[in-house]
Amino acid sequence: MFLNFIVDRPDRDFLRFLGTSKNGKIKDYRMTKHLFGAASSPGVATYGLHRIADDYKDEHQHAAKFLTEELYVDDGVTSVSTEEQAIDLITNAVKICTKANIRLHKFNSNRKTVLLGIPESERSEQIKNINIFEEQLPNERTLGME
Repeated sequence: MFLNFIVDRPDRDFLRFLGTSKNGKIKDYRMTKHLFGAASSPGVATYGLHRIADDYKDEHQHAAKFLTEELYVDDGVTSVSTEEQAIDLITNAVKICTKANIRLHKFNSNRKTVLLGIPESERSEQIKNINIFEEQLPNERTLGME
């Protein structure tokens, strides 16, 4: 998630690190994108998602609400009344994030119809390669909940 957000040029000095160049010399580098482990990264990602959602809240109200209220950094949990609403929510949340070059993926559902509405490549690893017609859907944990 964090690598989706670019660090402003003046702020890159705060994300310096040392590495070796191809010829083995020690070289000073600066991150151009936010990285996992930086204290600022979760706040930047949250702000970025809120900003994106705000830009498209008139077009996709429920998806924007999901991005601002039901995601914690890069994990989200929500519940809707119908399978159609779930598919619509996923489709529109992906649409919003795609406009900002962010890939929203690793989706799961307790409903097979919803899973069929999600491309296999965008499903959770745990359900990517199972036959959802013949096998029982496995339980999955997110944000400490099963």
